[in-house]
Amino acid sequence: MSGGGSALGAYFLDLRGYRPAQLAASLPCPPLVMQGGRDYQVTTDDDFASWRTALRGAPNATLKWYASLDHRFVSGSGRSWPAQYEEPGHVDVAIIDDIAAWMHSTLPRSTFSGRTP
Repeated sequence: MSGGGSALGAYFLDLRGYRPAQLAASLPCPPLVMQGGRDYQVTTDDDFASWRTALRGAPNATLKWYASLDHRFVSGSGRSWPAQYEEPGHVDVAIIDDIAAWMHSTLPRSTFSGRTP
């Protein structure tokens, strides 16, 4: 593996000061944050909690939590694990519906060329 280590190291060095939740709170556009309750990579207790804290004062922020969804927004039960990434699955319809509803309620009407859902 020649060269891969330095690129990987540079990537992680760049990320050490990156705070996406705080950045989102400073943006003029409304953020949508969605979290799967069964996600073991991006956790409810640590990551989603930091988004809630950072966006607490942002009246235009929308945060959604889905108890049965994993990191891929695929529905399941019990604890999620890495091998599930090998199993086929579909993004839960609640995610699609909520994104569509958020877009229609948030974006200017002209974005949709006068069409309604």
